Amino acid sequence: MKRKGKLIIKLIILLMSTLLLANCSMKNNDELPQGPDSSENIDTEKDEIKSEISNMKIEDKISQLFIVGIEGYELSQDEIDIINNYNLSGFIFFDRNIETKDQFINLINTLKDENKGEIPYFLSVDEEGGRVERLDKFYLKMPSMHDIGEINDDELAYKVGTVLGSKLKTFGLNMNFAPVLDINSNPLNQVIGDRSFGSDADIVAKLGNQLAKGISYQGIVAVGKHFPGHGDTQIDSHYDLPVINKDLVELETLELKPFIYNINNGMSAIMVGHLLLPQISNEPSSLSYEIINDILREKLKFNGVVLSDDMTMGAITDNYDIKDAVLKFLIAGGDIALICHDNSQIGDIVNYVKLAVENGTITESEIDDKLYRILLLKKEYDIDDEKVDYNSIDSYIGKINEEINNIYLEVE
Repeated sequence: MKRKGKLIIKLIILLMSTLLLANCSMKNNDELPQGPDSSENIDTEKDEIKSEISNMKIEDKISQLFIVGIEGYELSQDEIDIINNYNLSGFIFFDRNIETKDQFINLINTLKDENKGEIPYFLSVDEEGGRVERLDKFYLKMPSMHDIGEINDDELAYKVGTVLGSKLKTFGLNMNFAPVLDINSNPLNQVIGDRSFGSDADIVAKLGNQLAKGISYQGIVAVGKHFPGHGDTQIDSHYDLPVINKDLVELETLELKPFIYNINNGMSAIMVGHLLLPQISNEPSSLSYEIINDILREKLKFNGVVLSDDMTMGAITDNYDIKDAVLKFLIAGGDIALICHDNSQIGDIVNYVKLAVENGTITESEIDDKLYRILLLKKEYDIDDEKVDYNSIDSYIGKINEEINNIYLEVE
């Protein structure tokens, strides 16, 4: 086909995409999906957050520093007890939690019902596109980010982000662990591979930011991962601790570039991976003061929410007691620890952190700072406990699947 013909088709697809996505808001079909709150009342909201924190018990403050997994398709009584006893920040969902549309909606709505506190939950998932998708029982598979990187088109990356965001929004979710900002610099790396936009740092930075903006446009928190960069490894941190023998100067020339670009262009949340960089720190990056505080917070000036990768991965549990690991993460500058498996440990972990506050290992003021960032992010994205409406799900899914088909036309 001639170039002019391709351009006409692309313009038609873009017009169709805009019309379809404009109808995908769960709250009001006549409104475009809303991104984070940018109202003039943000200063008032900040004062309200500080007041809210000052009235919270220390156990509730600490509980807000965790996103946890659920073991099955519905809440067990033990999990209901955990929800009632701990003021958790939110939940993460996997294939083990998703069977049918009605079942998954019921799980989401039950969580919102059981939330007796005034702070709504982060409801999160890894919906990257390509081979890492949790909602593929309902939606067509998306192209991989490698395929999107090959096209290297800003508008396409943004559109993919809006579709990813609308997939989550349909089911009442509000946080997506995407984009992947790792650079696929090691051809032997099967962990990242086609999850990355490619081997060019500038392309990964630019397209990752467009994807994040598309996700955010739908009112979904985009979380860039896996800081400081999981691309140049051969070991999967789910099972063991990868080692990257690079110093800070080397990281700045490659791995850190996409994170720096996205921090400077509005990214509000970053996930730290479980990676050992012995030239910089003796601890894995997710537990390292040098990596999180000195580099991410101080050098790169990131003031948003820092999340850990799953603390129940082999890279951590094979080398640390999980309570110690979580405390190290918090002391290093992290805000939210992910506990994706064995949520029965939450009580012990909360009590362990509380004891650390009492003995001065970490201060309550530091906990307050973390909580402030978390609550501010929830305010900015208008996170709420509004229930999902069963009635329109099929219609939304159909429209989104049409949009995914249009994306494939562009990729092909």
